[in-house]
Amino acid sequence: MHIEQAKQQLTAGRYLPAVRHAFARHWQQQQDFASWLDYMICKRQWGYALSSCHTQQALRWQQQPVWQRWWQGIYRHRARQLANLIAEAQCDTQTTPAIVKAYQQQVKCWRAQQQQNLQQLGQRLTSGSVAVVGNSPNLAGQQLGATIDRHDTVIR
Repeated sequence: MHIEQAKQQLTAGRYLPAVRHAFARHWQQQQDFASWLDYMICKRQWGYALSSCHTQQALRWQQQPVWQRWWQGIYRHRARQLANLIAEAQCDTQTTPAIVKAYQQQVKCWRAQQQQNLQQLGQRLTSGSVAVVGNSPNLAGQQLGATIDRHDTVIR
C-alpha cells in the first residue's frame, strides 16, 4: 500500500495493519521528520502514546528554529499535532493545541481524569468477571444476552 492510499484509509477510519505498516515503511524510506510525525500520529490513532525516546525526539524537533521546521513541512496544523502529541505524552492537562476550540475543555477534563480512570478500570478488571464481546454475525439469534449480562464488566 502506498502512503497516499494509507493516508486516505486512515482519514476514512480504516485501521488496517497494512495502513500502519505503510506509514512505518514510508518513514523508514524517507528518514525525515514529517514522515516520522505521520507515523507517530498514525500510531496514536491506533491507541499508542509516544514512548519516552519518541517524546525526546519530538521535543528536540519542537525546539528547532522555525525555518527548519517550516522546511520539513511542520507548521500550522502539523505543528499543533506535534505539540499535542508531546502534551499527551507528558500528561500535560492544560495544553490542547490540535483540538478544535469547542472540545478543548472536554479534552482537558479527560486528560486530568486519565490516571483515575485507568485505576478504576484496573480494579474492575481484577475484581470481577469480564466478558469480551465482538459483533460477529454468528452471535445473532444465539440468545446469549443473559449470559453476557451476568458478567461484572462487558467490553465490546
